[in-house]
Amino acid sequence: MCTVLVAGDDVVLRSSMRSILTQAGVNTVVVESGPEALLAVRQQAFDMVFLDVLTSALNGLETLRLLHSSDPDLKVCLLTVLSDLDLLAQAAGDRAVGFLAKPVERRSVLEVLEMWCGFDTRQTRELRSWLHPVGA
Repeated sequence: MCTVLVAGDDVVLRSSMRSILTQAGVNTVVVESGPEALLAVRQQAFDMVFLDVLTSALNGLETLRLLHSSDPDLKVCLLTVLSDLDLLAQAAGDRAVGFLAKPVERRSVLEVLEMWCGFDTRQTRELRSWLHPVGA
């Protein structure tokens, strides 16, 4: 099973991500800030982190750098309303695996999990069963 950390100070974003992920059967931990994300990663292993770029305690890009300094292989997807190409290029250089625009869409979140964590969503299972029926 996939275990995901969501970090951001926007209560609506946290609630939305928690709902999307738990309904999909993903073990989900939600924290409010970059420092809390760093602590959570030290205490537990995560398959993926969804990290809000604009947080008040420690911005998402600095948190991304610190997360990767402790675990270079950790997959981090940034959540942003920004369209600043320089910022996005910087984040890519800091090894973010992707970006999702806020407000997040369920399908986009699940696609990121499928791509980077091998998470098998119900939609994928249904498509596979249609293409390769059991007992056929």
